[in-house]
Amino acid sequence: MNAKNLFKLGVVGLYGMATLAMTLALDISPAAAHGERSQEPFLRMRTNQWYDMKWGPETTKVNDLASMTGKFHLAEDWPRAVGKPTRAFFNVGSPSPV
Repeated sequence: MNAKNLFKLGVVGLYGMATLAMTLALDISPAAAHGERSQEPFLRMRTNQWYDMKWGPETTKVNDLASMTGKFHLAEDWPRAVGKPTRAFFNVGSPSPV
């Protein structure tokens, strides 16, 4: 083996070591496409608690106005899956005949 071939093998070896070092140094995280990192439903839904609620009137017809008053408490341990409450949409769901 002459010096030229030794030099080529040394350069190829250095390239291989550099490639291996860069592969190990890069932070490669696993794909989380199927909910591996999602929280349980009881944690995701724990956003705010309503209490001292009053609403009226007791019965309404379609498109009648109703009012709700009360207090709410934002959860101290806010779920990771839910954005911070800078703007909110209020939706009321109640049991009713279908």
